[in-house]
Amino acid sequence: MASPPANESARLQESNSSTEALGVLMSNRRTALDALLTLIAASALCVVAGCYVGDGQLVDERWSDDPYTEAENDEETTGGDELDSADESSPTSTFDGIDEGYNAFAAQQLSDAIEPSHGTGESEAEGLIDAPDELAVFVGETLEVDVYVSDPTLGNLLPAALPERAVFEPLATGGRVRWQPRLEDIGSHDFVFLIVDADEQSLVVAQRTVSVEVLPRFSLVEYGF
Repeated sequence: MASPPANESARLQESNSSTEALGVLMSNRRTALDALLTLIAASALCVVAGCYVGDGQLVDERWSDDPYTEAENDEETTGGDELDSADESSPTSTFDGIDEGYNAFAAQQLSDAIEPSHGTGESEAEGLIDAPDELAVFVGETLEVDVYVSDPTLGNLLPAALPERAVFEPLATGGRVRWQPRLEDIGSHDFVFLIVDADEQSLVVAQRTVSVEVLPRFSLVEYGF
């Protein structure tokens, strides 16, 4: 039997080579398709399982069971809350302490300014300043209040509080107040007297208060009826 021509043999070889190349190409496409399907399936599973892609790794948040990380997070949260509480409470407590201290100091200063010096209070001043505790006078009458100092060397007798139009007259033994109340003066009034040091006027040695009650007159002529 005669052999095929040379060109026929060449066509057969070329056909075989094309077939083999096509087979390799189809195999490669199938491998790439399988890899793509695998990647898609893995991505879908990651989304369902609650994973996220970060720094080139797949991380599952649900299966993060590191006790040290959770403990550190709890400690940071607790520490932050404590710091916030301290920031909120510290200035208030500090200013409250300052206010209380200032109020106590102011009250002491006011007490020192009002109360007699050397520990002499109103009750103890009865022996230093002799005056009636309470008086009453009718409207239109003239009231005279004599105040005596037991020891004139203690200082000077001065009026600290008197009604309007009241006149204070210093005496060698103390002082005297004259006052004629009017209709608008009906009610209670306090006459306050102090003994101050002769050399230092701001130094109060004794204090005494006389309460005066002004009473109305029931006169038709006086009230204009």
